[in-house]
Amino acid sequence: YVKDRGRIVGAAMVSLNPGSFGIYNLCVSPSERRKGLGTEILRGLMNLSLASGRYIVLQCEESLRTWYCQRGFEPDGTVDIYNLPKRPCIAIMDSN
Repeated sequence: YVKDRGRIVGAAMVSLNPGSFGIYNLCVSPSERRKGLGTEILRGLMNLSLASGRYIVLQCEESLRTWYCQRGFEPDGTVDIYNLPKRPCIAIMDSN
């Protein structure tokens, strides 16, 4: 995570497997978006992946596809998503 004045403004989860370095839920607080923070977090994670010798993978929403492609990623397949009906929506990052 990344903090600014004691407040978490960006974060990501990673999953380390023998051959891969997975990036999940890269989030930036709405008030901090479009300032390069997400790119900075992604770049740091890409460096960690290279240092670990693992192949980097991620899943993203379709709306973020262009953003990731602009940073060197290419689509390599699709994932089936399953959920429970009427599940509560939980904000991972909020604007407060």
